[in-house]
Amino acid sequence: MAPFALIGVDYAGIKTPQFQFTHLHGADPFLDIEMASTGKVVCLELTCIEP
Repeated sequence: MAPFALIGVDYAGIKTPQFQFTHLHGADPFLDIEMASTGKVVCLELTCIEP
């Protein structure tokens, strides 16, 4: 991804669910109503460039 400027914003925040299908052998990776995330990932950065 190419760098880009966020006009008037000092930081970027991203929040996404984290599913641990690699740790659940035999688990179906397709989600249904009963399936919920096992955690969340939150990131606050000054740039939108992955280190």
